[in-house]
Amino acid sequence: MLDESTIHELNILAAEEPGLLAELIDAYLEQCPALITTLRDAVLSGDREALGSIAHGIKGASYNMGAASVAHLAAMLEYNAKQNDLETASLLLQQLEADYAKTVAILLSLRK
Repeated sequence: MLDESTIHELNILAAEEPGLLAELIDAYLEQCPALITTLRDAVLSGDREALGSIAHGIKGASYNMGAASVAHLAAMLEYNAKQNDLETASLLLQQLEADYAKTVAILLSLRK
């Protein structure tokens, strides 16, 4: 689910600046639900441009937080948008939503 090296680096930064890790986790958890909802809307409406753009944003935010599984799925969604493969995108979205829920639980346990 999470990239351990990224989490380690975030913990090092947090040790230097107390509260930073909690702020980063909070920011990620605040922005992603709306992005995922918009992503779902793009898949349902067949809006490839929005799908690719939103997936790209989720990918970047997730990589930055070490949410490797979510980032990987978002990258796959971005690719599927370019390929106009909305059927696969729908399946990937379901997996992304499930992995995001697991990621939230893990990140909340890391929040200090």
